[in-house]
Amino acid sequence: MQHHAATNVYLPLVEEAKLVGLGGLSLSVGTEWIENADMPARSEAEQRKQDCELRALGRLVPARKQAFPQTPLCLTGDALYACHPVIELVEAHGWTYVCTFKPGRAPAAWAEFQTLLALCPENTVRLTTPAGTPQEYRWVTDVPGQAAEKRPYLFNALQCTERTVGGRTTTFAG
Repeated sequence: MQHHAATNVYLPLVEEAKLVGLGGLSLSVGTEWIENADMPARSEAEQRKQDCELRALGRLVPARKQAFPQTPLCLTGDALYACHPVIELVEAHGWTYVCTFKPGRAPAAWAEFQTLLALCPENTVRLTTPAGTPQEYRWVTDVPGQAAEKRPYLFNALQCTERTVGGRTTTFAG
């Protein structure tokens, strides 16, 4: 919900699958609504399971695989998606993935990622946004991770560092 003057605006949440191309072209190839309309109104609080991005992704990925069975896709996501269930889902459909993540989301994997970054300086792309902000993208493939009582897995991680006009550096990490 967003509040504007004396009006509340309710915006629906969606999980989107997009094909992204050169020149900023972005085409929607799938939408999964995040909603709780099918829940009984008087359910016990513990029994009410809210829909969320991860559950919507669990519906979206199989639907996109069915619609595009021969197309190799790459999931990109923020720290929310850097988790064992998402990696298992994506791998089960034969896709690849790149997620940003935070030190607190997977501390051991974060430390390993930072160590591996130093070993692959060739995995770097530098660019300047149309607003003049310099950015540096760095990535590592096959970072080892492990969820509690689950098999070890490998994931791909991305980090973007940008310097604002005022000289402040911000890191969006993965």
